[in-house]
Amino acid sequence: MSEFGLKAFSSEADVLNKGINRNIPNINNPFSGTSLDPATGHSIWNASTWSGALGMGGDDDDGPSESEQAAAAAAALKIRADQATADLEEDLGGFDKDYFRNIGRKHTNFKMNAPVTGIRDQRSAAMRSLTAQLARQGKLNSTTRTRRNALAKTLFAKAQVDAASRGEAIGDQVEGDFNTVKGQALSDIANATNPESEANAAMGGIMAKTNPGSFDPMLDVFLKLTQGLAMRQEVERRKDRQAQLDLNYGTNSSRNIT
Repeated sequence: MSEFGLKAFSSEADVLNKGINRNIPNINNPFSGTSLDPATGHSIWNASTWSGALGMGGDDDDGPSESEQAAAAAAALKIRADQATADLEEDLGGFDKDYFRNIGRKHTNFKMNAPVTGIRDQRSAAMRSLTAQLARQGKLNSTTRTRRNALAKTLFAKAQVDAASRGEAIGDQVEGDFNTVKGQALSDIANATNPESEANAAMGGIMAKTNPGSFDPMLDVFLKLTQGLAMRQEVERRKDRQAQLDLNYGTNSSRNIT
């Protein structure tokens, strides 16, 4: 046999290595550690193997499915909704419990201290009227004045409690309305296709509910303080007139005619 005769190769790997003028038993596979099938000793490298290992993809890669695209879009929308919600919460951060309590305190203060209609001014006016009524009847040092002064203190104390209670109720009402509108807005943002726009649109309605409204006074708080005194004064005046008539003309009808 000549020196150019065929030589038997021990494996397909030898053919491959001979053909590329290399005598390397293995080519490292990044996944299995070898280019040879451990069961057969044959090379496992081919076009599809290389493209898969290098991330080139095969002919069967058609991109994400419709369900995967929908899931990705929903996840992105939720991120936007969460951010819009966080921004709205931050913008409304100043409207806390203290804010609404302060509304109640302002209402109470108005009811107590407003000029003329405030409870303190009403008490002053009522006391002046009481003094005038008693003076006309000559009862400035009477038990009637003592009882009426005690009544004035009772009416004032009750008015203070009522003013505080009404102020607190108003603050609670404003807070309740605010939270209701805010809660609906947050729900709308979570379900909106454009969360940012929904949050901007909701802001005006929410802010409107932070308005405490007009402050109404508590009127006629001391009505009972002088109640009946004017009537009693009129009765006394009639008695005085009748006494004057009796003094001048007597009680006999014939004498009155004369």
